Amino acid sequence: MRKNALVLTLFVLVLAGGLVLGAHPTAAEGTTLRLIAPGGTISGAGAFNVQVRVEGATNLGAYEFDVVYNPQVVALENAVPSNFLGATVNCNPNVARCVLTLGPLAPADGRKSVGAYTYGTGSGPSGNGTLVTLRFSPVSPGSSQIQLDKALITDTAANPTIPATEGTAVTVGSASYHFWLPVLRH
Repeated sequence: MRKNALVLTLFVLVLAGGLVLGAHPTAAEGTTLRLIAPGGTISGAGAFNVQVRVEGATNLGAYEFDVVYNPQVVALENAVPSNFLGATVNCNPNVARCVLTLGPLAPADGRKSVGAYTYGTGSGPSGNGTLVTLRFSPVSPGSSQIQLDKALITDTAANPTIPATEGTAVTVGSASYHFWLPVLRH
């Protein structure tokens, strides 16, 4: 946990240093972060996944955003990066791009910060792909918007841009449990 906090602090300091020295974020032309949730009503009995997809990326090196949701309906449990950015385990930065994740960190109830950055050899990915899978658990029946706020992406040279974002909504139903009891006959 301390390692993640230290890495996040270092990443924020490097990004802030770039902003102070003149690398101000610009709107990312044609780059969108889109949330993809399961359709229909979600059972209140089990966890579910929401994918964060990037569309129109160019030499992607890092991302960060806050996930905003209704904490009375759902809870963000974890964020699992895909291999779209680079290798997430057993990575050799001398031959590939390696990914380190940041978060999810909880600055407030119903808002968690998620991010990742890359280091190593080669260009970052371009095009479309899944960045991370967000694992939610139901809290109670109801509906929740899930949005991305304060989204920022960088290329591998740490040039920041602000992508467009597209949220989603989920509806959580009641938990239904089935108990099968033996039939006793006399």
